[in-house]
Amino acid sequence: MSNRLACATSCYGEKNNLEQILKQISSLGFKGVEIMSIPNWFEHVVPEEMHKKDIDDLKKNLASLNLKPLAISGHCELGKKEGLRQLIERIKFTSAMGVKIISTGSGMIKNNDQEKNFFYAINQAAELAQDLKILIALETGGNYLPTGKKTSNIIKNIKSNNVGVNYDPANTKAWGKVNPAEDIKYILADLIHFHIKDYQADSKIFPPLGAGNINFSQLFDLISNAGYSGYFGIEVDYRNDISTTNLNMKKSLDFLYNKTNFINLFT
Repeated sequence: MSNRLACATSCYGEKNNLEQILKQISSLGFKGVEIMSIPNWFEHVVPEEMHKKDIDDLKKNLASLNLKPLAISGHCELGKKEGLRQLIERIKFTSAMGVKIISTGSGMIKNNDQEKNFFYAINQAAELAQDLKILIALETGGNYLPTGKKTSNIIKNIKSNNVGVNYDPANTKAWGKVNPAEDIKYILADLIHFHIKDYQADSKIFPPLGAGNINFSQLFDLISNAGYSGYFGIEVDYRNDISTTNLNMKKSLDFLYNKTNFINLFT
């Protein structure tokens, strides 16, 4: 399996503990993991509550499972004042883990004040991230960054060159109602992370890969031709139990490696 491919810990739900989740991810053959630290949702790690020993223990656990953390998912409500504080803690955690990419969204932006808070927060966070040699990946999705096109316009107004895009094709279909193969063209120059997540219009969950209607081969061709050499993170919604999730993940990996051109990205 490619060492540029991570399994997001969110695939195993918000209530299962991280140690158990990492064991499952390792057992599937993954070499990379994307760790969720999303306040009030997927808090598989809570940086505000962690000491150096906790971080060292996590690193040792990952090493024992032959897993490398490729990205931290630290989505915070940046339209609210506490969002900046939370994101700063997650950037520091990202640095302490030796990870180079932190993904975040904007959170819900409903008025001008929240939009101002967002731009202030992302610019302040970007300064710290730059000092720590970390890239911030704004993930497409939500009401403020629903598409690559909109996200591209937002990035132009951010005063930092270390803020890029985490493109999530399922989110752009869910929130932006656009064709990802057309929409992604707006952010190819800013692409620094990519979520492999499928989409079903009649479902409230993001299904196993291949069970939705996203043309991944077309997207992989586009990013390959653009020279993308970054990481990928698989996201499949958790439902029922771990055994069901493992089955869905195996189906997803089979689809990804045997029914798309994903492997061509590494040859």
